[in-house]
Amino acid sequence: MKRTIVFLITLLFIIRISGQGVDCGTASPFCTGTTINFPAVTDIPSPIPLPAYPNYGCLTDIKNPSWYYMKIGNPGNLVIHISTSPAHDVDFICWGPFDTLTACSGLLTGNCSGYACNGGTCPDNVGACNVPPNFYPSGNIVDCSASINVAEDCHINAAITGQYYILLITNYDNAICNIIFAQSNAGQAGAGTTDCGILPIPVSYNGPLCVGDTLKLKADTIPGANYFWSGPNSFTSNVQNPVILNATAANAGYYKCHIVVIAQASPEDSVLVVVNPKPTVTAPSLTICNGDSAVITASGANIYYWNTPSNDSINPLVVIPNTTTNYIVIGKNTFGCKDTANVTVTVNPGPPITVNSPTICIGDIATLTASGGLSYIWSDTQIINPITVNPIVTTTYTVKGKDINNCIGTATATVTVNQPPAVQISNDTTICSGTQVVLTASGGVGYSWTYSGGGGETTPSISVNPSVLTTYTVVVTDATGCKNDTTVTVKTTPSPVPYINLSSDTICAGTLTEISATGGTTFYWSPGGETTSTISVEPNANTIYSVTVSTIVNNILCSATTSVVQNVRNCNSIFIPNSFSPVGHNKIFKPAGNISNIADYLLQIWDRWGQLLFETTNHAEGWDGKIKGQIAPVGVYVYHIKVNDKINPVFEKVGTVTLLR
Repeated sequence: MKRTIVFLITLLFIIRISGQGVDCGTASPFCTGTTINFPAVTDIPSPIPLPAYPNYGCLTDIKNPSWYYMKIGNPGNLVIHISTSPAHDVDFICWGPFDTLTACSGLLTGNCSGYACNGGTCPDNVGACNVPPNFYPSGNIVDCSASINVAEDCHINAAITGQYYILLITNYDNAICNIIFAQSNAGQAGAGTTDCGILPIPVSYNGPLCVGDTLKLKADTIPGANYFWSGPNSFTSNVQNPVILNATAANAGYYKCHIVVIAQASPEDSVLVVVNPKPTVTAPSLTICNGDSAVITASGANIYYWNTPSNDSINPLVVIPNTTTNYIVIGKNTFGCKDTANVTVTVNPGPPITVNSPTICIGDIATLTASGGLSYIWSDTQIINPITVNPIVTTTYTVKGKDINNCIGTATATVTVNQPPAVQISNDTTICSGTQVVLTASGGVGYSWTYSGGGGETTPSISVNPSVLTTYTVVVTDATGCKNDTTVTVKTTPSPVPYINLSSDTICAGTLTEISATGGTTFYWSPGGETTSTISVEPNANTIYSVTVSTIVNNILCSATTSVVQNVRNCNSIFIPNSFSPVGHNKIFKPAGNISNIADYLLQIWDRWGQLLFETTNHAEGWDGKIKGQIAPVGVYVYHIKVNDKINPVFEKVGTVTLLR
């Protein structure tokens, strides 16, 4: 017998770890002699304000609730110690005694209301708001505490056998923790106990049902329990949660269930199963032409729901499908039972009318031809086929064709009217005779030029140099083949004829000479940039001189350029000093004069004994009066000079020069 009692106590202990209720109606049983340890409920807010019923006494809120009930076995006093792990604020309220567990429906009341610390009349049993002597019970409130303590003690005094008490515990801090509670005065003198026998298990089902639904019976899970079901139509089952497929009216009625745990049977609990009849819904199908509307009508039920995008609930229903469409209608009777019917609206498409869409240039005529039907009518009311049109802008035409079912198909034709290309061309211009001008047209992809005495060019630009006034015509074709033409006129005016006169064909290098030009009114010389008709120059080598001569005729500035070569020869003039002083003003001995254009050159210095002291072939170099870096002695030295400019006769001379201090 002890083993049975221990098993049952353990059974209830295990159940409460994982199955505490979160409202009064799902309260779980508590058996004294066991310790309840369960994860605290979190994230369930308290209603604001608290409802008028139940009377929550000293509790200011009921967030994160866990509900339990107790049935008294042995009479006496019970002290239930409540704590948390880890430690957080926990509050409670206890109601009772009640003859049955129907107290949730209206007996959770009291003679006080609201927390005494906040101006109410229900005090803590501990803490700041002390309990007056013999304050609790207050009506049906047995005990209450909303203190900030992390452990509370609920006192139930003089509990009576067979009476029920309901206990609400709240996780005030909304903390993740375990709530632990147990009877703390068990075994003491005058202590009472709870009835830990097997309680009836609540049963339920998924109803009410309609004929054809699946009936699902449900009983709470009790470890080690055997289940015994009975019901209408001779139904029996030992499955915890039996299922009956395709329920009929014969399956309606009361279903009862009890459990047996180690030869101990529980009382029965029962549930009334309702199986309502289904309606028979019908709806006829229709045939329409594309674009027409159809009125579909269902019958056999009280309300209807169609599977349209807006889930229409009207009947009859007007629809305008553009293809053959199957509609499903669900009809419900007054019991909420459903039946389904299918309605097919067959849509005969209009004939596949086609029509060409030509492209023309403005001024052309287009022919439109429709096909695919038996008869036609055009948007311009013509009933012939084909038709001709000549729009001046791009225009859309609509044609309707009717088939053998009198269904209509529609097509549109767009006559694209291409405008002539917008041609741009060079402006009329005047050029100087003998010069060219580039004429350029744009606005298309093809070009054709014509003019007096020529033509046939097919490029956007052409170069012309007419001798007389000439008109040029270009025909421009765009990418669509449309054409347009335009003209440009080129006039001519005479150009000047420049002439250059030299004072002398050949001059000596460095000699000043004049060059003059005629043939215009303004002049520009190169090199030099002078703007007079005559210029003075002194070149050292043969030089090309160009002049651009300009004149204005008919308000057009015409210019022409000519060039001439001024020949220059080296007319050398050589002078030889007879003395020099390395430490004086004339420190270097060398020939002087115009000897820049020298082809061959030789300078030698000898002493009186015939020893060569200095020699060079560079006419820019001379003797500095030194011998091996030292100034030579004062005296007379012999020089030898030879100059050849390959124009004049060779100049060669031997003489003496005196070195002074």
